[in-house]
Amino acid sequence: MIVILSLVSLTYFLFLLWLRSGLKTVPPQDDQDDGDLPTLSIIVAARNEEEHIGWLLSHLQAQDYPKEEIEIIIANDGSTDATGDIVDEAASTDPRIRHLFIENAPETWSPKKWALSSAIQQSSGDLLLLTDADCVMSPGWARSISSLFTDENLGMAAGPAPLIGDESLRDGMLLMDSIGQDALAAGGLAQNLPLTLSGRNLAVRRSTYNDVGGYDEIESFLSGDDDLMMHKISSRGWRLAFSTSKAAEVISAPPPNWRSFLSQRLRFASKGASYFRLPFVGRGFRWALILVYLTNIAVLSSQILFLATWQSGWLLPWFIKIMGDGILMARYTALVERPFDVRFLFADELWHSLYVVVLGTLGSFVPLSWKGRRQKSTVSHQISSG
Repeated sequence: MIVILSLVSLTYFLFLLWLRSGLKTVPPQDDQDDGDLPTLSIIVAARNEEEHIGWLLSHLQAQDYPKEEIEIIIANDGSTDATGDIVDEAASTDPRIRHLFIENAPETWSPKKWALSSAIQQSSGDLLLLTDADCVMSPGWARSISSLFTDENLGMAAGPAPLIGDESLRDGMLLMDSIGQDALAAGGLAQNLPLTLSGRNLAVRRSTYNDVGGYDEIESFLSGDDDLMMHKISSRGWRLAFSTSKAAEVISAPPPNWRSFLSQRLRFASKGASYFRLPFVGRGFRWALILVYLTNIAVLSSQILFLATWQSGWLLPWFIKIMGDGILMARYTALVERPFDVRFLFADELWHSLYVVVLGTLGSFVPLSWKGRRQKSTVSHQISSG
């Protein structure tokens, strides 16, 4: 039994070594001159974000980018708080800002994708930059991300999106968890294997967005405006890239409590079964997803057997996984100039396999909610609509 569990973890370890080797090939990134910069449309879907939207707008207004080449569209997704008033006030003094109020999404659309789609339809930039209302970024963000698109075959790019809170153990664990996801994204794209990315820090060429039909085929999913779009774009032959420039980083706070965290991860996991039905999802990603899931089952099983027997040998699969995660994340954090804290990594690894297995299993079946809106499970929704 221990041999089988360890072999699964070892396969995962070798897979992460392969991803890490891809990070060695990431070239340094140079910013473009003003004359070569594309026109930008920054798109934000916001619902009841009065605590954050003003802070985000101030960072977007401070972008080191020619003012005549940039527009900022806030798709106000039916907010019932002061979000709209704050956007209107900012728009009154900055003509780059536009406030688009979205009342109701069609029945077959998730609210956020409808808000994003509506804003994109009314935008004009050659490049679409997407982020969330609770994010902040450096003045060099727009320039850094857009500089990747000198390659005409590049259809989508992403950048670092760490969750940064205080120095507590909880926030430290969630920071390492978000860094781990970014490291998988960066390593995968470096090896031409799209694995994941974050909608908090995303750029899409408009012609690419139009080429894949926007959010068609994925409009009903509560999440997936980022990774499902990534798979669509990759399947059409467009290249994807991950920026490791410090200037390209977008920061947001971690979920305020464990309940919010679990709800967020259930949304992320809600697409799990659908990855194996959607025609544009690549076979390489499916095998990688199976490997990650089986590895976490192996590690969780070994942890349970250790607690049942107190025989340290059962911990071998877990230590192999920790080494693989640590090696990949250490390389990634060096590239993005972010500290790597082994203590928080170890704390996160204590429970990482438990939440991946449990939430990964439940995500496709439990009712989902976002910002006070509920949706049936992905599986039941697809059955009823198919």
